[in-house]
Amino acid sequence: MKNKLLIYLQLANDEEPELITTQLFLPEGEGVVVSNVSLFVSDLDTPDEDLIFTITQYPSFGNLRRRDHLESVMHTGRILRPQDQFTYEVRFCLNI
Repeated sequence: MKNKLLIYLQLANDEEPELITTQLFLPEGEGVVVSNVSLFVSDLDTPDEDLIFTITQYPSFGNLRRRDHLESVMHTGRILRPQDQFTYEVRFCLNI
């Protein structure tokens, strides 16, 4: 089964941000931390802490979780729901 996360960019000013993504392949029941290696965003005139992501829909399979601390177990983070927001500095997990 394939699951896609769609990412839309909403411009906040006249500069277009740079977005680089890589595909993540996960066996069922596994998870991965989504970091700046698999999801990289940069905007020359916007500080990282002002880059805001908004969940617009659930993944087709699995879920997105937000961990409060890097040391937290991946499957214990809060499940992100549509309209939840987070900044680029917060790491989140994709669990399938």
